[in-house]
Amino acid sequence: MAPPVSPGELEDLLGPRLFAAKTGFGAPVLLENRYELEHLRGRGARGLVVRARDVRLDRPVALKLYPSFEPALIDEVQREARILARLEHPNIVAVHDMGCAELDLGQRRAPCLFLVMNYIDGPHIRSWVATNRPSVGEIVDAYLAAGEGLAAAHERGILHRDVKPANIVIDRETARMVDFGLARELPRAGEAQARATEYGVTNGTLAYMAPEARRGHANARSDVFAFSVALWESLTEALPFDPEAGTWLLANQADFDRAGALPRGIAKVLRRGMSFSASERPSLREVLGELGEERAGLAPSKLLGFVKGLGSRIEGLLGRPSRGVTARWTARAREVMAEAEAEVAARREAAHKPKSGPRGTDSQEE
Repeated sequence: MAPPVSPGELEDLLGPRLFAAKTGFGAPVLLENRYELEHLRGRGARGLVVRARDVRLDRPVALKLYPSFEPALIDEVQREARILARLEHPNIVAVHDMGCAELDLGQRRAPCLFLVMNYIDGPHIRSWVATNRPSVGEIVDAYLAAGEGLAAAHERGILHRDVKPANIVIDRETARMVDFGLARELPRAGEAQARATEYGVTNGTLAYMAPEARRGHANARSDVFAFSVALWESLTEALPFDPEAGTWLLANQADFDRAGALPRGIAKVLRRGMSFSASERPSLREVLGELGEERAGLAPSKLLGFVKGLGSRIEGLLGRPSRGVTARWTARAREVMAEAEAEVAARREAAHKPKSGPRGTDSQEE
């Protein structure tokens, strides 16, 4: 068996081979004689994410490559694969296969545990916000869509435990939750609390971790906390508090950073989601419902450009929600379009009245 390599070593070995194959100066890099590796998409603490082509089915896939055959890691990746296989949902990235193989890198072979997943051709939310400068409504829409996937996981007894902007990706149709590598099943009634530690990693990302999660006791409300922090950050471009200051700060927080940059209704929902005590936080379904109501309250005139920009894409999605958009989202899209059309009609009517000015609109900021 080939000796293991670190993720950094695997990247250094694989990168030149992929470049040579792409420029025609080297042979394609194949895994299991089925997956042709095309280019690196990212590197984490334990492995790489690579775009590949399934040569048998002629479709793009994402490969998570872990350069190790350690039994504990194999158990963890198998668990992630089984969890994702159970969570068939349009707002959760799907898993197709997993296995162990040696990757031929020319002068060296590297052991690789791999997971084969849907390839999402889009950025994560932090990059999307920085590059596209979406409106408040568009950002909330993306989180509502991803939240549907996370809520579906909760309803099947699965915690994510690493909710953050980098684990929500935007594709051409919707937003999806990715990276369930730290996910675990909630204990059933009468069962002991599940083991909190995982193979060689901390349980989440400190900036988004709830107080109880930092103590190793994550639950569904911990995901709610992380979801609220992530949305706050995406809307304000700042974390709501200093994650290094300690959980005592959350317990006594009089205000959250950049609170004035948010519509007050949305800020109120997220404040509840970031309550210090898990028992004071609503369920994720409740958060999504309240955010949906606040989203509906945003001034339609602020959304006209957004609706117009989506154009025929929204019309097409309304007719085929099963291809990536939840029924809840499509219903909301219809409402937004109807509100926008009503706003335009009202303005036209007001413009034709000789003694009255245009009808006022509510401000997005309360």
